[in-house]
Amino acid sequence: MKEKKDFLIGRTVMVHPDITADPWGKRGRTGVVTGFLPGKKAAYVRFEDGSSGLYADDTLLTLPSLKAILHAIHVNGRTLDEKGHELIMQVFKLAMQHKHADALKLAVKDEKVAKLCTINCFDYREQKELLQTGKGLKR
Repeated sequence: MKEKKDFLIGRTVMVHPDITADPWGKRGRTGVVTGFLPGKKAAYVRFEDGSSGLYADDTLLTLPSLKAILHAIHVNGRTLDEKGHELIMQVFKLAMQHKHADALKLAVKDEKVAKLCTINCFDYREQKELLQTGKGLKR
């Protein structure tokens, strides 16, 4: 039986702009997940310049689902100033157009927007796995 492809493979990610140790020198750069070490705690990322690096999954940011971004806008929209509101709407628009690298780059320009529109890959995986198993659903 063929092994199921991991849902993070092929996903656009950004190396967290605030990580302290970055042996590959790609802090704040975007790329695509190409594979994992056994145990799936570290991902291989291919960057826009063609180079690759290995990063812990909690140091990689990705976009949550469009539904999650819309929920963040609905619930937290009033806590954002006008600039932040415009920014989050631009991030949403870029995500809808599948311009994920551009959306990530824009989202991290504002701390509040980054908290609403990005998630590290460790947390993303946990949330996705809980939803797939039904353990994250309230009955």
